[in-house]
Amino acid sequence: AMHAGQEAALRDLSSLEQVCRNDFAKLDAACNACEAHNLAKRVGALEADSEKTHEAMHAGQEAALRDLSSLEQVCRNDFAKLDAACNACEAHNLAKRVGALEADSEKTHEAMHAGQE
Repeated sequence: AMHAGQEAALRDLSSLEQVCRNDFAKLDAACNACEAHNLAKRVGALEADSEKTHEAMHAGQEAALRDLSSLEQVCRNDFAKLDAACNACEAHNLAKRVGALEADSEKTHEAMHAGQE
């Protein structure tokens, strides 16, 4: 059975993942020459396989990479909250639930799962 605390953490990650997926879905145009991605709104109705297409694809790519970088930072900040792992089974738990438990001890394993069942 899934531990209650771990289930909640997975729900949080799942919703964050959905935010990321929704943002990444906007990157739905690829440069025909080098497969670089760009935001659809920046591509328009450019001709496929043309030099103009290639240049236009890369014109907005730097801004798109900045957008992705800031989204990545949001994800990283959220994942950082899950910074404790059970040494025996690698279940993750929120730091606030772990406290100052001793590493590799049975007490650590039990405490990691306390409140998750």
